[in-house]
Amino acid sequence: MWIATMSGLNRFNGYDITVFKNIPGDSLSITDNRIRRIFEASDGSLWVGTNNGLNRHSIQTTDDNTPINQELFENFYFSSEEDGQNDIWSFAEDKAGNLWIGTAKNIRILPKNKFTNPTVSDFKIFTPNTPLWPKSLRVRISSFTWDRQGNMWIATIGGGVFFKPFKSDTLLTFQHNANNPNSLSSNYVLTIKEDSKGIIWIGTYLGGLNRYDPIGKSFRHYKNSPTSPKSISDNKVYDIVEYRNSYWIATLGGGINHFDPKTEVFTRFQHVETDPNSLANDNIRDILVDASENLWILTNRGVNIMDLKPQKFQHIKHDPYNKNSISHDYVSAVYDANFGEVWFGHNRGIDKMDKNGNFRFYKVLHDNPRSRDGYVYSIAGNQQGELFLSTFGGGIFKYNSAKDLFAPYTVVY
Repeated sequence: MWIATMSGLNRFNGYDITVFKNIPGDSLSITDNRIRRIFEASDGSLWVGTNNGLNRHSIQTTDDNTPINQELFENFYFSSEEDGQNDIWSFAEDKAGNLWIGTAKNIRILPKNKFTNPTVSDFKIFTPNTPLWPKSLRVRISSFTWDRQGNMWIATIGGGVFFKPFKSDTLLTFQHNANNPNSLSSNYVLTIKEDSKGIIWIGTYLGGLNRYDPIGKSFRHYKNSPTSPKSISDNKVYDIVEYRNSYWIATLGGGINHFDPKTEVFTRFQHVETDPNSLANDNIRDILVDASENLWILTNRGVNIMDLKPQKFQHIKHDPYNKNSISHDYVSAVYDANFGEVWFGHNRGIDKMDKNGNFRFYKVLHDNPRSRDGYVYSIAGNQQGELFLSTFGGGIFKYNSAKDLFAPYTVVY
């Protein structure tokens, strides 16, 4: 499993963590330690987007293609200036196998037939046939997605949403127009999803939730109304999850909303100071629904689990009088190991929760004097059961199952 952090790239094989960091003067190391995105193409190649450059991971081989113990990164810089072209935000692969790369300035495409030994000139700038495409405006390409018809949707932070019809080079734009109530509510798009019925849902920053019907070709806005408790709780929509013909909406400051599209009523689940069974905090970092129909919610006051059947929250919080409780409430990462164990990372290290709900604390120590001991930024695993963590400034750590501890994972060149 590969883990993107702001302190380097991490790989976890279930036992050890390998840390890949930029080495000044080494053109075969990763270009920057601030990792934004990781993407595995259909040919198995691994692409890494950073704040300063694009990278492709490779394993050095001999003349007869026998792998040797040396892992390298091919570096690609699209500009010699700080204009956003080297700030990689997103990846996607189309049905033809071409690689799409979103930056803070533009979009580049690497054709499938150029995957072998590509050069910077092989990454062609996407220049759609529309005067509204922001050639000079600096916008970040937050995500790509293709709908069931093969049409491409491009979400941006600052430029709205762009739509590329299947088998067409023309690009249509969806942007906010103050004079058109049926336009996109905000050009700052945080998330975009297609549901099981083909409806496009768009979460924006300060513009609320947008529903776009490709048949009717109009937007329906859902915004907070101070006088209506049945409206969405906050206009900063961070994530959208479809569940049984309804939707769970995560907001930045308004907690969780359950949306029934038939009645168009939002049911709010928020923190209530006097209710210990309420949501622990209203600033939501991430949400997911697991196979047991539990809604997992990450906040800056701990992890919340909501059984979607009775719709009650179970709190996991530190109890100083219980040695089997989680060791800290500020949880920044969660990983389900799929065999009865759940790992939680926080600013003091990492906890493992067993199937009985008991926690065990692991310290994560390193020798970087500028980093913060124990701050686990993200956790990931792979199909081999290997577990990796990335830390804030301390590199990557790998779990050693034989010794039952986490140790720094480094690569020797």
